[in-house]
Amino acid sequence: MAEYNELVVALPYRSVVTEALGNLGIKLGESRPNDSDERLGLALLTLMGLDDPLRPDPPDAAAPWKDHWVAAYDLVTKDPAVRTPSNVDVLLRALRLGIGKENGGWYPEFGKNRDISDVEGLPYISGGLDPRMPPVPVDPPAKRIPTKVDGRLPGEGVEVALLDTAIFPNTRLAGGYLAGHHDKYDPERPVDMPAPVGHSAFITGLILDRAPGAQVIVRKVLSDEEAKATTWDLATKMAGLVGSGVSILVLACGCYTADGQAPLVLRKAIELLTPGILILAAAGNHGDVKTKEGAIVSPKSPTFPAAQPEVLAVGADNAAGEPASFSPNAPWVGLWAPGVGVESEYLDGDVIVVKDDVTEHVPFKGYARWSGTSFSVATAAGEIAARTRPGQVTPHQAAAQLLSGAATTTAIHPSPRPYPRPLAPVPIPVPYPRRSRANGRALISNPRPFALDRRRSP
Repeated sequence: MAEYNELVVALPYRSVVTEALGNLGIKLGESRPNDSDERLGLALLTLMGLDDPLRPDPPDAAAPWKDHWVAAYDLVTKDPAVRTPSNVDVLLRALRLGIGKENGGWYPEFGKNRDISDVEGLPYISGGLDPRMPPVPVDPPAKRIPTKVDGRLPGEGVEVALLDTAIFPNTRLAGGYLAGHHDKYDPERPVDMPAPVGHSAFITGLILDRAPGAQVIVRKVLSDEEAKATTWDLATKMAGLVGSGVSILVLACGCYTADGQAPLVLRKAIELLTPGILILAAAGNHGDVKTKEGAIVSPKSPTFPAAQPEVLAVGADNAAGEPASFSPNAPWVGLWAPGVGVESEYLDGDVIVVKDDVTEHVPFKGYARWSGTSFSVATAAGEIAARTRPGQVTPHQAAAQLLSGAATTTAIHPSPRPYPRPLAPVPIPVPYPRRSRANGRALISNPRPFALDRRRSP
């Protein structure tokens, strides 16, 4: 069977790219139901016929496009930054060469959205579940009764979005979250539950522990079995938060890239949401991985979206308040919070747990102990939500309190390095409304697609 690959393309220039693909002899596969998103300004193209092994030249390409592929192949195979080159890598270079040649060096934005089964491949979003650190059952403590501060519950009136796995309906979390039918996990399924599906319940419990008055809006984007999705799936879910009333977004998932640059689709999604929504993301669990030959993940690899400049990345501390060995100690990490042996709400019933390639069926009672930066970002988000007061203190201002070191919490602290990213919201330029006529003359549209540059002002 042919391998399917996907390309993310700037929406106004989809026809430009599809024409170039035809010149290269690349056929398009069946379109997906959500293969374009006007909010992101992007389209998704499914490609066929790009099976490995690597091709030195495309058999069905038209001249001079065959020459562009040959030149791209030479560039990719000699580029040390491309550790495991694929036909998709060659295709991207060939498209830039060919379209640029015809347009004075200009070409539209496009990038990968390839599905692969390994976290080292890209771009693939993963919840970062480390098989070395599976959840462990613990007896649930007595449920804490929230205490009001100055007449209000911490986090009251604050909506926190969590894009993660479907949420298990743990009764201890009742009333603290909102989730649609598709976003809930059905515990009555006639099979044991996979351990990753408890990810969102665990995170929700940590958020509500700090901000019991907040409302967590859970949306399923990660798979139940592996806590994975594509960058396109995550970005389109993010775009759906525009105008929702959410003021904080928690992303306990991420991906890596061969060149250390953020995927196009995540850049567009974050540009769309910021600065109106404060985005926090997990720093990743690869701080102590052994670098393999040809692998793109090393202890210094940036995690996306955490390493993007508009996002507040959170790393994990151990019980001594020091960075956990698995948490990358990088300049793009802004906050540190507990992430080793953390306890929270989880699945109730028999759970399939995998540790070091050994599968076990373990009974849980709705509570667990777990480790990872996913849980550090949850704690930090809960603290920020607790400090937020709608109409008085914004999430950005609450985050700035933690980043400055002026906050009175010892469990969450800023990076010892200076954190260079401003978190204060900035004005968003609003374009003039378009009119059908100007100065008595009709406006004539460009016969080619025209795209407005919607990037934020610096």
